[in-house]
Amino acid sequence: MSTPDPGGVDGPLRQELYAAMNDSSLSLDEKLEHALETGRKYLDVENGHIERVEDGDGHQVVATVGESLGTFAQGAVLEEATTYCRRTVDRDTPLALSNASEQGWANDPAYVKHDLECYLGTTLFVEGEVYGAVCFVSRESRPDEFTDAQLMFVELLARLVGRALESERHAEAVETHQRAQEQTESKYEALVQAAPEALFVANVETGETVEVNEQAVALVGYDRETLVGMDQRRLQPPEQREQYSAEYERIFDADGPVDRFSDGTPLYYQHRDGTRIPVEISASPVEIDGEQCVQGLVRDISDRREREAELRVKNRAIGDAAVGITIASTARDDLPLVYANDGFEEVSGYDAESVVGRNCRFLQGPGTDPETVRTIREAIEDEQTTTTELVNYRADATPFWNRLTLTPVEDRTGEVTHFVGIQQDVTVEKRRQRLVALLNRILRHNLRNDMNVVKGFAELIGDRHEGETAEMSRRIADVAGRLTRLGEKAQTIEKTVQENGTPRERDVGSLFETVTADLTGDYPDATVETVEQADRNVLVTDPFETALRELGTNACEHAGESPTVAFEVRSGESDDWVEVVVSDDGPGLPDNERHVLETGEESPLYHGSGIGLWLVNWIVTGLGGTVTVDADHDGLSVVLRVPSASGDADAVRTSRQVAIGVSQFDDD
Repeated sequence: MSTPDPGGVDGPLRQELYAAMNDSSLSLDEKLEHALETGRKYLDVENGHIERVEDGDGHQVVATVGESLGTFAQGAVLEEATTYCRRTVDRDTPLALSNASEQGWANDPAYVKHDLECYLGTTLFVEGEVYGAVCFVSRESRPDEFTDAQLMFVELLARLVGRALESERHAEAVETHQRAQEQTESKYEALVQAAPEALFVANVETGETVEVNEQAVALVGYDRETLVGMDQRRLQPPEQREQYSAEYERIFDADGPVDRFSDGTPLYYQHRDGTRIPVEISASPVEIDGEQCVQGLVRDISDRREREAELRVKNRAIGDAAVGITIASTARDDLPLVYANDGFEEVSGYDAESVVGRNCRFLQGPGTDPETVRTIREAIEDEQTTTTELVNYRADATPFWNRLTLTPVEDRTGEVTHFVGIQQDVTVEKRRQRLVALLNRILRHNLRNDMNVVKGFAELIGDRHEGETAEMSRRIADVAGRLTRLGEKAQTIEKTVQENGTPRERDVGSLFETVTADLTGDYPDATVETVEQADRNVLVTDPFETALRELGTNACEHAGESPTVAFEVRSGESDDWVEVVVSDDGPGLPDNERHVLETGEESPLYHGSGIGLWLVNWIVTGLGGTVTVDADHDGLSVVLRVPSASGDADAVRTSRQVAIGVSQFDDD
């Protein structure tokens, strides 16, 4: 049976620390010394100290225990550039080094100056501002890394020290105020007005307000003349007045500010307009003109409450999410998990307690693709977001397809402190995709082979017969040819979907040269030409070339015996867009095919030209662009509006997202 950690949640060291920090008989220096000594012994280090960040480039040692190590004596001022503390205060999590020289710190000025192998420090906040850091150090390295319990203990110690410093500040402010009461009334008034927070002074017996400062006026919305003489209870919400009266002594005697009643209900003041203001109150006695009064420093904590509410919502959203969500920490080697939600258990079968502290590679198995794992590893090393699909294994060893999105999380200094992983079981989706792909290949193969046989027999019958029999055989051959081409179109669509990647800059002129050369070779009777009048560079995916070829092929086949087909590029309605135009001198498009081209909708998708035009629409709208037919042109003129390479990337991205989110065809 393992020995309980003395610094754990219910450990004796925590209880000892709480007791000392709440002991009103101890001075601030005694409390700080006791806290540091408790932490030093628990962590088994040579020195514990508190550094205060000074104006300029210095850090002053304001409290120290253990060996001074020649540096950390009480009152010593350290050069900021040579302290580990400078790195600590820029982090949201503790800085923990068990073997600094082996952990990449050998060239850091702090290590070079002080030769400290072991360091554990966390930021110290006082009244929401960075005060400095609580630090524990040793010259020798540790055999093991600091545990999570030790990190949490030091963070708790820092919070308690911060509260002690805050209480001391409040006590000093109150003491200063009390001393001022012994002087002239004018000096007291000046002190009241100089208080950093809203200050209310009320008569203990009557509850009437006898003095306020400008911050108090701004807090509750009444002018000073109205507030002076007002019963303090009018500033409290009606439903809380009895509770305020019942807990007056608790608020008055509290060691530091109070923001809740004993049952946890938040304290509120009420503005003149009825608005409730969440507050924290520090109260102390004062005598004015021989009368006993109470002065209260009242701070508006609305921003804090909003942040707390947002955090609760986010925590609930993450905890209740239907997908698996994990968080891994970069503070320790091997990127161990520090959190897993219930959705992760649903996806993987592993409960949160069993995975915390482990690297997520336990999900891998014999069917996991090493290349995909390498992609994930490279994204972590490069601190980049990545989304991949790979085979993972549940707790019961059954495989599943996992769509993993991994995102780095930075602290306020830009340093990556965690990675968030989102896991989705897409096994059913992958099985469906593979089945559809298999059926598609089978159907295309059988369709092509069988239609070629049908066409061959039909042509043979037509060659051997005349009249009505020959006409029917010709019609059979035509239908078989159209169905064969339809299968080829379907294959083109599948290939296009697979190749549709990230848009990149392409030269329109080069695209025209490639497409027109192919069309000239395939259709020698057609005249294919290009017209370039604008910026030649566009931001498109590789399948955009397929869209141009599809429009050109459609023109060559349906615009007459010797058609003229023109490719043109011109400026769009703004610098963000370019218009690519494919036109011919043929009879134009039937209404149903024009509808397919402009809207991407056709039900059912049957004949070859219809599905080809649908593909054009799918490619262009996927870029955020549009497809229109110029009705004023003699023949057919199709205008493709696509992003310019020199345009506003955000505007184009928004258009692309909208286009991708719109269904391209009906399911009927």
